[in-house]
Parts: sequence; C-alpha cells; structure tokens
Amino acid sequence: MAFMRGDFDFAAFHSMKQVAVAVREVTKSSGSLLSTKLMQDAFAPRKSSLADKSADKGEQVGCLNLFLGAIAFYKNPHSHET
Repeated sequence: MAFMRGDFDFAAFHSMKQVAVAVREVTKSSGSLLSTKLMQDAFAPRKSSLADKSADKGEQVGCLNLFLGAIAFYKNPHSHET
C-alpha cells in the first residue's frame, strides 16, 4: 500500500523490517540481535542456518552481502532518522 501511495521511503523500510522479522523467526535468533548483526549471524558462510552450504563460499558471501547491504541501506537509516 505504501508503495502504491508513492511513500517509497516507508515502503522500503517496512519491507526490510519484514525481512528482519522473518530472518529472526526462521533462525530463532535472540531479540537482542538487530539489523546488520542479525544478517551477519543468519547468513555467515559455511556455519549459519540460512547459508546455502552447497553453494560456493563466494556465493555465500554474496548472499550475506546482499542481505547485509539491504538492511544497512534501506532499514537502518529510516529507523534512526526522519
């Protein structure tokens, strides 16, 4: 709805918030793990529950960076400022 109204900042923030909530639920992570730290733990190559262990390590790092960057760029700034 926010996207359709043209409220793109809120739409991006809300989407990334939902990603963080889903990652926390799937990994059963503590509520104390937030934003980028949550993504680092959830997608850490070779050892995390969401890392594709059949993928090349470089691809695993790419997936980690994709989620880490999305949270850092779209969610974090909107959580802390207007």
